[in-house]
Amino acid sequence: MKSPMENRSENRHETDGRMSLGHLADGAGASPAPSQARVAEVASPNAISLPIWFDSAKACSVLRLKARSFVLLSDARGVRRVASLARLAAAPADRGLVASSVPLGPAVTPVTPLSQALRLMDTHAADHAAVVVGGVVVGILSREVAVRAIVQAPASSRAAAAHPTAAPDEMYGATPAGVLILTEPGRMMVLMTAGDRAPPADAADRAALFDSMMAYTGNYRLQGEDQFVTTVDAAWHPAWHGTEQARFFAIEGDNLAITTAAQTHPLYPGRIGRGILTWRRDS
Repeated sequence: MKSPMENRSENRHETDGRMSLGHLADGAGASPAPSQARVAEVASPNAISLPIWFDSAKACSVLRLKARSFVLLSDARGVRRVASLARLAAAPADRGLVASSVPLGPAVTPVTPLSQALRLMDTHAADHAAVVVGGVVVGILSREVAVRAIVQAPASSRAAAAHPTAAPDEMYGATPAGVLILTEPGRMMVLMTAGDRAPPADAADRAALFDSMMAYTGNYRLQGEDQFVTTVDAAWHPAWHGTEQARFFAIEGDNLAITTAAQTHPLYPGRIGRGILTWRRDS
């Protein structure tokens, strides 16, 4: 796979500019408005159960044949784990289902507000929730689907505390430091910190240092002309481990502009935002 940054064996970029999180909506209202989007509006019967001895290739074939996106894995206590079509497609063909699966995630019902479902995902460090009716899992709600539904909904049906005109937050200050590396075989690594960090003096300082950084890595793939998607296999925050992080990009000379899809962030529970940053090629 070629790097989206040109046909070079390794591309290294350093931050040039600010990393901001423009928040589009805030799902932290205690009592959602009656018109707020709920799980039933976007959830569908999108999961099937398969024997655990299936490998990734067989599971992908069945999911595509039946137009489903998730595999449910059960034990004597019921459905315990789930594997997405995206994760299975990115895994080696002979990898077993269990190795490509993650814990089931929090349970929601069809009448659960989408903003509440997102908060539950944040609390459980999960990228999806199980839609349950009468004790039976009838589908899987992904974070991506929930976020897209809230962002695309009319303003009157968003969460009560919406902030469409709020100024972006400079997550890592005015002078962030960091490195982004994308290799031709398809591996990316990124480390980003605030630029004014100092050695910690106590536990509170150490916690603040964690909140002033971001790091993750994984295999990436191109999707269309202006997007790459990383399947995260290691991250500074467990909420991102095993997730797929989609990024839109544009190249102008030695500058690489990256914008995230609308999403929640582990440091901003319940809020939906879009990350905007610029990297400069390290010569």
